[in-house]
Amino acid sequence: MNEKIIAANLFLLKGKNLDPVIFNIKSAQLMSGANLDDVLKYYTQIVEKKMLVAEVKSAIELLQDQKDTIIKAVSQKFNQEEEIVYVFNVEKNIKGLTIKVADNQIDFDTAGMYF
Repeated sequence: MNEKIIAANLFLLKGKNLDPVIFNIKSAQLMSGANLDDVLKYYTQIVEKKMLVAEVKSAIELLQDQKDTIIKAVSQKFNQEEEIVYVFNVEKNIKGLTIKVADNQIDFDTAGMYF
C-alpha cells in the first residue's frame, strides 16, 4: 500500500471514534513496512486540506476499470487544485456504492444492477 493511501486510511480511521487501543493496533497494521516520514507528510497535507480523501465504499470488490471510471468522474466533479487520494473499501452491509469527498456524499443503490 502506498504512503498516500496509508495516510488517507489513518485520517478516515481517526474519524471512527474507536477505542484508543483498537485505533493504535489498526494504525500499526496500516503502517507496517511504510516510510513513516512520507505517511506523516501526506497525513499533514490531508489535515491541512491540501489533499482530499475520496472514500469509496462498495458492496462488492470493484474491478480496476470500475475504479478508474469512478476516479475520472470524481476528479471531474471536484476539479480542484488539491490532489485527491482514493480509498476503496468493501463493506458487505451496504447495498451499492457510496462516495464521500470532504463534506460531499453520493449514494448509489445497486440493487438489481449488474457489473
